[in-house]
Amino acid sequence: MREKIAVNQDVVIIGGGISGMETAAALRRLGHRVFLVEKSDQLGGVFAELASLVETREKPAEIVEKLKKQLLDDSDVTVFLQSQVVDCFGVAGNFRVLISGPQGQQAINAGAVVIAIGLQTVLCPAKYGGLGMNDRVLGLLGLEKAIKQTEVNGQTYVFILGKTTENFYMPYISTLKNALLLRETYHKDVHVFTKNMKVAQEGLEELFGRARAAGVNFYRYEKDVQIIKQGDKIEVAYQDPFLQTTGNSFKVAADWLIIPEEIVPNEDARVLGQIFRIRLDAYDFRGEDNVHIGPQFTSREGIYVVGNTHAPSTYQAILMDAALVAGEIQQKLPAAEVEVIANYPRVEAAKCVVCLTCYRCCPHGAIEIKHDYASYNNLYGSVAYMNPIACRRCGICAAECPGKAITMPGYEDQEILGQLKEAVN
Repeated sequence: MREKIAVNQDVVIIGGGISGMETAAALRRLGHRVFLVEKSDQLGGVFAELASLVETREKPAEIVEKLKKQLLDDSDVTVFLQSQVVDCFGVAGNFRVLISGPQGQQAINAGAVVIAIGLQTVLCPAKYGGLGMNDRVLGLLGLEKAIKQTEVNGQTYVFILGKTTENFYMPYISTLKNALLLRETYHKDVHVFTKNMKVAQEGLEELFGRARAAGVNFYRYEKDVQIIKQGDKIEVAYQDPFLQTTGNSFKVAADWLIIPEEIVPNEDARVLGQIFRIRLDAYDFRGEDNVHIGPQFTSREGIYVVGNTHAPSTYQAILMDAALVAGEIQQKLPAAEVEVIANYPRVEAAKCVVCLTCYRCCPHGAIEIKHDYASYNNLYGSVAYMNPIACRRCGICAAECPGKAITMPGYEDQEILGQLKEAVN
């Protein structure tokens, strides 16, 4: 048995960085109207500040400008700058998203929401020998900006990895890319100190080989390297773990020390997690709710995450996320009216006392409270309703209902008890 349900095909995208822009472009190719909400006063985010990419010769700023023109010229794309999502009601297919911006608050009706916010990072040179912000220290992002603006002074560049970056591979990609660029384009002396060079991503092993062939020096350390400020230079003392002799200690004097920025919990992600009722991990990335769903999905139908919202991502990964999420939304919301299988939990209005137990315990946010004194035969004129698009048929609501008002089709009490009696007999 199937039912037809009216849905909204529009999509709200939170975040105007490269992830949000690529997702918006992918959705427009499939015919969905898009509302793009950006916290800052311009689109592009940190991606526009990068000097180059591993995946393509096209400059990040060029990609951003091309996408920006495409989206701003499209009458079916509405861009909200200096704006934030402050609340959300409803379920998949019929969300109502409240946006606050310079023109006040505005409510947008949409069928799906895509969260595409960026990373939040901080540079902590004090962890590297007690250095300060002005002690010839650059973060990987700071180096990207310097290379983009061709402000590459000094001869010797030393990268240190492994102190705070073991959980993520993005710092290794950025280091290999920029170390090779410094060596080949600017003819600098480049040294990379790392505990474990991660090259398990597509194309990274080749990039690592190119960097070594170009003259980038790689050193593997086990004990922490010592960092000492010597006048205008920074001295890095290194003990080679492979030379079991007294002369296994070396020093490298650096004009610039390059360290990765640390990823810190993202306050925007935390707020959005509460608004949309999705779980986050310790870094405020989208938490793994279920091993059977992909990282772009959440515990709630109709709410998706792309790019850096679920993990630090490469440009290639962002393109894949955008295409996957756009395709999923098109599959769920192909028309203004969709057909669903009517096998979702049903509520007997006469037994429902609107205690909200099911509403609170539903892990998928699929339950609404409907009010109609003429239709519902109970004291409150209200009843819980499981939205068939948002419901994942887990049965938790039926198990938790204290009034036995909820039944799962195919799992009614009498049917299950009858099967148990037959099994016993």
